[in-house]
Amino acid sequence: MRVTVHRRRRPFALATVGVALVGAVGVGVMARIGKPTDAAPSAASTLRAAQRAVAREKAFSYEVHGLARVKDATNHDGIGRTVSHRYAGEGAAVRSVSRQVVDGGQGRRETLRAHGTVYRRAVAATPGNEPWDGYEYRSTALARHVDELTAVMDDGGDELALAVELYLGGGEANGDALTDLFAGDTFTGDPAGYRTAIEHLPRPRVTARRDGVVTLTAVVSPDPAFGDSVPDGTIELDVGPDDLPRALRLHVMTDRRDEVTVDVRFTRWGSPASIPLPRLDQVDVTPRVEEAALRARAAEAPVLWPDHEPTDHELDSVEASSDGPCPGVRGAWGSADRVISLTFMAAACVTAADPLPFRAGGVGGFPSRLPGDAEGLQVLVGDTVVEVAGDLPPGDLDAVLRSLRAIDGDRLVRVALDADLRAG
Repeated sequence: MRVTVHRRRRPFALATVGVALVGAVGVGVMARIGKPTDAAPSAASTLRAAQRAVAREKAFSYEVHGLARVKDATNHDGIGRTVSHRYAGEGAAVRSVSRQVVDGGQGRRETLRAHGTVYRRAVAATPGNEPWDGYEYRSTALARHVDELTAVMDDGGDELALAVELYLGGGEANGDALTDLFAGDTFTGDPAGYRTAIEHLPRPRVTARRDGVVTLTAVVSPDPAFGDSVPDGTIELDVGPDDLPRALRLHVMTDRRDEVTVDVRFTRWGSPASIPLPRLDQVDVTPRVEEAALRARAAEAPVLWPDHEPTDHELDSVEASSDGPCPGVRGAWGSADRVISLTFMAAACVTAADPLPFRAGGVGGFPSRLPGDAEGLQVLVGDTVVEVAGDLPPGDLDAVLRSLRAIDGDRLVRVALDADLRAG
């Protein structure tokens, strides 16, 4: 995928609200009015007071609303039709545990983060006992994944999603955040990231004072490791008379005028007292492994598996495949610079869908063919067709094919679980 790098555009400086009036005051006038009125708190002192107040509070609740406007990448008429995406949600955080429910127009999604695990589930219109997916994670700075992230960035929406994650998501990759980051669902950040944004707000200016609420404005920039691939943003923080934040707003715009606005309204500080976590029997701890589907595939048709894995490759995933007319099981092995996959399908189904004959004496000594609509070479091994996608040296592929043995559903699931555990 080609990555388009855009040079960051610094947001225009906002005009400072308020004009300091300095007048010459006579001694007699001073005697009548007493001491001059104390000057309004500076931006720096207001921010420090807000940071101290936030540090004292262990919990908070909030509502979040947002709007993303992105030019349709599939539009080729040169007009650049803009697609708008709205979302709304609410949540809470208690120390390191957080809960967020967001509706991005494709149904409500609930996310819990606690003690090194991310729990996610779809929430029905009438909430019931919906199951959770559970992912263990190790937090690492997104800046350590620059190459990985920029390699999969596709359009302005991806730039915006990454910017929101950097500025309101704590700037860390949690669990499968790298793969979920550009899903296009919502741009909300993370409750822990809201605290981080307040703690590290750089060089703010006072841009408004009204009814005891002070608005601080600051320009935020990505880690230098991202270069020009992520635009700057503008953060506004509303601080109340009690020094606690009332609202936190982020606006990011790319050079091609794609933009996102995130509006977080803090509804209560100091509550809730706790956030309930799912019971173990409600959580699928291996959501990336489709145990039931793999067992069903093995029961429907013979599935083979290699005793000799591709040299210098490691098994990344095992999944039930249904890309074409014939269901099957696919294993994917990866190395530093390549990926090879083997898809195992029932020969009766494959030959009924495409009668192209297999030629004897192919790879590994097995009959093989190369259909035009297949992902790669198809090899006939007994009653199973093995579709090979990716490049391996001929000798290594021969060894893999000759080592194929029948595998039952339970063992296939164990192989898949082991691969998922290694992948983290």
